[in-house]
Amino acid sequence: MRLSYWFFAPLFTLTTIAARADDTGPVVTLSGFVDSSLSYTFTPKALADQGLVIGLDQVELDIDVAVGGSLQLRVDLEFLPSAMLVPADGPVAMFDRIVEQAYAVYAIGQSEWFVRAGKWNAPIGFEVIDPTGLWQWSYGLLFSLATPANLTGVAFGWAGESTAAQLWVSNDWDEPATYKHASLGGRFQQALGAAGTVGVSATFGKLAEADPKLMLDVDLTLGFGDFKLGAQFNFGSQGDASSIGALIALNYAFTDAFSMTVRGDYLDREIIGSQYKGASATLAGLLNLTQGFDLIAELRADFPDRDNTAVLGALELLASF
Repeated sequence: MRLSYWFFAPLFTLTTIAARADDTGPVVTLSGFVDSSLSYTFTPKALADQGLVIGLDQVELDIDVAVGGSLQLRVDLEFLPSAMLVPADGPVAMFDRIVEQAYAVYAIGQSEWFVRAGKWNAPIGFEVIDPTGLWQWSYGLLFSLATPANLTGVAFGWAGESTAAQLWVSNDWDEPATYKHASLGGRFQQALGAAGTVGVSATFGKLAEADPKLMLDVDLTLGFGDFKLGAQFNFGSQGDASSIGALIALNYAFTDAFSMTVRGDYLDREIIGSQYKGASATLAGLLNLTQGFDLIAELRADFPDRDNTAVLGALELLASF
């Protein structure tokens, strides 16, 4: 089964195509996926929203280049048809959607110390941005509303066999480049033997604002044989507004090819721009049809505090290489 923690590789490891120009040249590794789905909203907020949605959710090509023993370049190019329906704020925002990641990592003296510059997936929380690292089709409330998906900036850190830490200065959450939007952040991660990991993350900014936004997040991944658990607690504040949320996900592998997941989460968020109060419950099954090809079925119910319950079902086909 796939592990949905950002520092882990998925169970269905991406098959790579490596090309070496010569014995001293760069090594290029390609990977990617095609993600499509069929979803139906049974009890929408408005009757006009009810119905069947068939779509290509995402296409992604990832390019990893190792230059020598100390420099690595990573570029993830993605196309999200549903996102393209929402008007972008100029060409910079449009291209920022296409380039999910683009960064360089330099290992200082080929040691555990490193510097990373560019745009990267935020190493925060239990769930990750790509569907190849999820146990289900949808994202939870904390990923959607309480944490950044990507960061653009410079990071300095140390990555050992069981312990990793990093500090960064970046633009505000999910912003490519904006004047006076610099923010600070960091993460500490510790492996719990062979059972899993625990991570603590934080962001603070925009530094130029009178009331910078603070976020603290703790995530946990544990595995015991065929049983896996993921958990997350998130706290945020900005001025007099606060945010608090939690998530727990349980996954059990019945066979090497089939697993089921139960996820529940809650969020009470007052911060302007992402206000929400409510909970959701998700039941999902993941079936590996063949190498690199998964079928995911999901049933989800959302319980907003001041609105009707919304129930949605989805079938997802995810092909990766």
